[in-house]
Amino acid sequence: MVGVCLTTIGIIRVAIRARHIHTLADDLLAVDAVLFLGAMLSSYFALRVQSVMRHHRLEQIADVCFIIAMVVLTIACFIVTYWVDQ
Repeated sequence: MVGVCLTTIGIIRVAIRARHIHTLADDLLAVDAVLFLGAMLSSYFALRVQSVMRHHRLEQIADVCFIIAMVVLTIACFIVTYWVDQ
């Protein structure tokens, strides 16, 4: 998912330079990439810890980060689809 965000940021940057437009989508996708990274790292460390309490806490963090990142990705998609052309 981080790769999707980075690819889309690159495509948006090309469009910005070619058409001289400004959009919030690339900033959202950069934050989104960090959220996906947080979800991945939390999930990874949840598999590695021995403590059951830490395992559950890291799973919760991973779930929240992933859900928020998916919502932000959806918002960025709407911005790219409906506001970049205007």
